[in-house]
Amino acid sequence: SSRKNPQKYLQVRAGNYHNQGIIYRLKDMYHAAYDNFIKARAILRTIVSQDPIQNSGYYIKCLYQLSDLCKEMKKYIEAEDNIDEAIRYSRNLVETDAERHFFDLAHSLNIKGIILYEQKKYQEAEDCYFESLNIRRKLVADFGDQYLERVAQILSNLGLLHNEMKKIDEAEKEYLDD
Repeated sequence: SSRKNPQKYLQVRAGNYHNQGIIYRLKDMYHAAYDNFIKARAILRTIVSQDPIQNSGYYIKCLYQLSDLCKEMKKYIEAEDNIDEAIRYSRNLVETDAERHFFDLAHSLNIKGIILYEQKKYQEAEDCYFESLNIRRKLVADFGDQYLERVAQILSNLGLLHNEMKKIDEAEKEYLDD
């Protein structure tokens, strides 16, 4: 069947590697999870190079997972590289499906902010959080209240960051913002 539909075969293989990576991560087997996410990403890169619009969602989710795992493993440069790829990819696709790719972009920026925060790169984290917040507020304005929880999440992250940066008045505003 892989000869009849090689694209579908690759999608299934990538999905299997990705799902196995999730299982290994849940079992705290980070290196095995990492290896599987790397395999999934390699296959998905090939797939999205052929049809970027159709296959982007799964690819971006794989980049989220790999980036978050790298952060947990303290591989910060690799975590940033993967999430930067998700950010670039989302930015390039916003015109094809604004709601979906703005959501992906805002989520990717939030993840990058967390990675930077953990490295005490507070100014860079703040820039990511603010861009994510602006996008999430636009999502609420354009597509509805289902995105309000995501706005609250980023305000909480900004509050934590500003508290750490000793910007107490700003932190208080973010915690009270609705």
